[in-house]
Amino acid sequence: MKRLIDYIIEQRVRYLAIIGLAKNTGKTVTFNKIIDEAIEIGLEPVLMSYGRDGEKIDAVTRQKKPRIRVPPGCIFITAAGAYEKSDITASLIEKTGFNTVLGDINIYRSAGKGGEIELVGVNSNIQLKKIKKLIRNRGDLFLIDGAIDRRSSAVPLLTDGFVLATGAVVGNTEELVVKKTLDEVRKLTLPKVDDPVLIKYARDLFEKGEGAVVEHNYKYGILTPDKTFGNIQQIKSLKIPDPKALILNGALVNVSVEELIFSLKLKNCKIIVKDFTRVFLDTQNLNLLKNCNIELLVLLSNRLVAVTANPSTPYGINLDSNKLVKSLRINLNGTPVYDLLNEEYRSIN
Repeated sequence: MKRLIDYIIEQRVRYLAIIGLAKNTGKTVTFNKIIDEAIEIGLEPVLMSYGRDGEKIDAVTRQKKPRIRVPPGCIFITAAGAYEKSDITASLIEKTGFNTVLGDINIYRSAGKGGEIELVGVNSNIQLKKIKKLIRNRGDLFLIDGAIDRRSSAVPLLTDGFVLATGAVVGNTEELVVKKTLDEVRKLTLPKVDDPVLIKYARDLFEKGEGAVVEHNYKYGILTPDKTFGNIQQIKSLKIPDPKALILNGALVNVSVEELIFSLKLKNCKIIVKDFTRVFLDTQNLNLLKNCNIELLVLLSNRLVAVTANPSTPYGINLDSNKLVKSLRINLNGTPVYDLLNEEYRSIN
């Protein structure tokens, strides 16, 4: 059996997001474990958050939280105010030019013994792209601490893969945790469009902020930027009764799918969105698309590297770790799944 870091290296992932399915799923434990394992094999990690992580007390639940541990000699990105409140000694490498309520976002390198810190990061993909450019020649493994309600932290344009943290906090039985995790994985790992013509169309259209209704002969009608959320009237006005594909620039939500299927009678075609961060559908509507033989595809895909499972909650729920992990492994078709605090994982050499 391999460790998390082994799968990350195997898949040649350099920019990795760690996403929590909910609070208290063990995301920070996963983040820290990957840091430790990277250091052990001689890699230099670069640490940041898409948002804010590593605070002592959760701002919502008021529960104590595990802190993010920064090893000595490690590059990390956070607000000046968060650094000043930490016990870490570090040198300033570069200023990013971005500002938060806790001060400027800076790039640091830890000294001495390292220490614990709160990572206060950027909150837009434009900022994340700039920081990625600033550190592109530094470090070996770029780790982004994120969350499911910050799913842009794993946007495929910026990362090579992601690790998903799930656990008992999303369901009070092993079966319910597995179901909710599978539902989310289904959206996070949507298949990539493979038709070269549709790929070209989607790239060009998304660059312009537009969408399209594509016929079987590949002619298409444009959907303008403010009317690409499954707008029935505009799609109807194009008078393409049996489209090959809809290329939608923007979010795909439940009401859009219901209108497309029940009002437009859409079936036997493809719906293409930019990436999984644009999909906000419940299981019922995902199944509705499938039942109508409508393929939901993405232009930019991302890889699920592994899943970590926390069988406990701060509120006293304790599931069977072995049963939960085994069931997730079976249902995720070979994706590595671990309870990082279980003896099984601790025993891996």
